[in-house]
Amino acid sequence: CRSYLMGGTMDILSDEKIRQAMREAIAEAQDYGDHYEPIPERRVAQAQLDDAQKKFGTTSALFDGTNDYLSLLDSADWNFGTGQFTVEFWVRYNAFTGSGRPWMVGQMGQTDSTQVWGVAGAATTVANTFIFYFHDGALATLTGTRAAGDFVFNTQYHIAVDRDASNIIRIYFDGVISGSVTDSANIRNLVRPLHIGQREGASSGTENLDGWIDEVRITKGVARYAGAFTPPDNPFPKA
Repeated sequence: CRSYLMGGTMDILSDEKIRQAMREAIAEAQDYGDHYEPIPERRVAQAQLDDAQKKFGTTSALFDGTNDYLSLLDSADWNFGTGQFTVEFWVRYNAFTGSGRPWMVGQMGQTDSTQVWGVAGAATTVANTFIFYFHDGALATLTGTRAAGDFVFNTQYHIAVDRDASNIIRIYFDGVISGSVTDSANIRNLVRPLHIGQREGASSGTENLDGWIDEVRITKGVARYAGAFTPPDNPFPKA
């Protein structure tokens, strides 16, 4: 299997904090039999590393809800097709801002012809719901919801989506299965950027995350959990 950690390259990211975060990511990515590789990213607007809030290490990615995001070039390593996969990250909401859903990660443009897959929060004021979007010729969704009191602002939560060998797609909230469906969908493959913190093509203040994301990991070929689990208590990778 191949696993990718959010990262960057020295010539693309000149900010010293980002270079330091890359050194940490590489140092933390011990090989447990999988192939781990940091991926280069491009920061847009005020997307930045924040050392005041993080799950592990010294920083996390901060987005202020006004057109900030990280953009990564398309890669075959998140072309899931009909196979197994896992998408996961830690997220901390600061607030709802603007309109539309706060987007976390994915390849989801504004029109049908630009949509592949993505993970987003529910519409404003419904912080306890997360949605996995996937397109196999028609757009489908899987919604995971927890009790209203289970999610509060300014707290870190682990969100994950995976599909196993039995074609069960699950969405998890802190390791608890919050929604599932059996679907053998052949998730389409388009040459689209992968965005973190905003839906591709969103206008400022809409479909943007106002908060922090840490430890993004995309794994092709493996359902890492395939059932309820205890969220990682150390930086990725997970043995």
